[in-house]
Amino acid sequence: MRVAMAYQFAHPHKAHQTLGDGVDADYFHMSRGFEGGSGPAENPGSIAGKIRTGYRVGCDYDVVIGTGTMGFYNLVGAKTAGASTLLYIADETLKYANSMVWRTNGYLANKVVGRVIPCSGIVKEWAQPYMDTDEIIYPPLARDTWTLFKNADIIESDEFRVVTAARCDGEKSRRKKNIKTICEGVTRVPGITLDILGEGHKDQSYADHESVVTHGFVDRDTYVDIVARGDVFLMAGLGDAFPTSVIEAVLAGTPAVVSETIGSRDIAPPEAVIKPTAVDISKKMEELQDAGADQILQAERETVSDLHTDRLVNDFVSVVEEIA
Repeated sequence: MRVAMAYQFAHPHKAHQTLGDGVDADYFHMSRGFEGGSGPAENPGSIAGKIRTGYRVGCDYDVVIGTGTMGFYNLVGAKTAGASTLLYIADETLKYANSMVWRTNGYLANKVVGRVIPCSGIVKEWAQPYMDTDEIIYPPLARDTWTLFKNADIIESDEFRVVTAARCDGEKSRRKKNIKTICEGVTRVPGITLDILGEGHKDQSYADHESVVTHGFVDRDTYVDIVARGDVFLMAGLGDAFPTSVIEAVLAGTPAVVSETIGSRDIAPPEAVIKPTAVDISKKMEELQDAGADQILQAERETVSDLHTDRLVNDFVSVVEEIA
């Protein structure tokens, strides 16, 4: 069985590659084919070009896997070439979809895609108006990443620290990650320090607040230490398919609070799911500052234990073998 998996930017997403490696997949750029992408925003080519790329790949492979909603167009071509097809939806396109376009695409997807696998419950909700979906397979951590966070040392701090992670390359991504609202909500509560991991924050006005620490890009060991030192890991974006950083935080012993608008709500108990507003963020942080979050962490650890890399990869392998 020869399997090929599409990717969109410069390299395959780590979670997608972890799944793809489970079926010994070869990786091709959705527009450039096996030449690969060349940059973080690399997504050249027309829809017709993506279909042609999919057709060329489908001529040589038994199974072609599209990733993200745009990967659908590769599968139209691959199916025409006679390959079996699978679409792994792990992006936010369908949240903002043009309904007329995607009702047509969804009709085609139900005809040409063997299986449509959403990466979280919220992605399944976004897709349901347009196409039939299968069971959820959450994005796995790489095995070494799972081990690294699982073995993290708990680092005590004299102050209550909230950690968030968001790489922002412009105002659009800052809005999507809801970072200004997160800062506003957390800094309303006296005695809390907010650690922000990821690039794109140091020159922003919220970075000047005395309670905000912007770390920028850090090496992996430093990232683990900052997450493990936190009292709460906060992800309150406006629409994110499934930030795997929430799994990392829980493994490191830091309870996660998430917004109801991101896929990671699936692993959080109801008391750890909030509206993505400054009022709700500050209210929850103040509550946890007083009472702690041990019960939240216990519930999340039980859920995360079912999302071990081997289990998710095995589920994915089973689906691919079924359609091959």
